[in-house]
Amino acid sequence: MLSLTGEFINSEISKARELKLKTGEEEIKREDYRVNLKLFSENEQKLFPAGKGLSESCAASSAFPNVSSDQHLSLLSKQQEQASSLQTHITSEFTKMHQILTEKEQRLLRDLREEEERIVEPMEKELREIQENLSSIEEELKVAETGGTKLGEEISE
Repeated sequence: MLSLTGEFINSEISKARELKLKTGEEEIKREDYRVNLKLFSENEQKLFPAGKGLSESCAASSAFPNVSSDQHLSLLSKQQEQASSLQTHITSEFTKMHQILTEKEQRLLRDLREEEERIVEPMEKELREIQENLSSIEEELKVAETGGTKLGEEISE
């Protein structure tokens, strides 16, 4: 949205500069509508064509007839500066938010790895013990099946 506003403001500034160079008249003609602009709203900070009603917020404010192209240019420059400042502020805030989220992500990943180690290590230890016991039992079973009664010898003794 800011880029559209910036483009609009740049377009209006260019038009105002062209008008200043082309004519010495005090009335400003908007190239796109070909209407004379006569009223300036302090509340909304924009020009209105003569014969068009002002918005309700402007009804109570004062309007200045015959705004010069210098004033129009000044107003547009001011709005462009405000838009640029706002864009910089928003970019800065998003950068801060991104940094905060990145730090939180790293913290959560670290906590997750620690939790995984806390749970997995005892399970792996138990699995190794079970595998060792299974291997031992399998070995004794093989010996018993091959005719060597290692298990039986232990019993008779």
